[in-house]
Amino acid sequence: MKLYNYFRNAASCWARIALDLKGISHDIVPMHLLKHGGEELSQLYRALNSDGLVPPLVREWPGSAEINIGP
Repeated sequence: MKLYNYFRNAASCWARIALDLKGISHDIVPMHLLKHGGEELSQLYRALNSDGLVPPLVREWPGSAEINIGP
């Protein structure tokens, strides 16, 4: 499971806390909302999360492609 995270975003913080409290292992993928005009606006990120919002949580199912289950 991957959590796309911006360190100053309150929603990202809440998602990290919830995952930690539930004991759900996850990888954090850092994003920066200010560099290069905002990494969440890049085409690569928009392909993952069409809304361009942070934090999406992406879960990988065995034998299938990644599925976005957030923000």
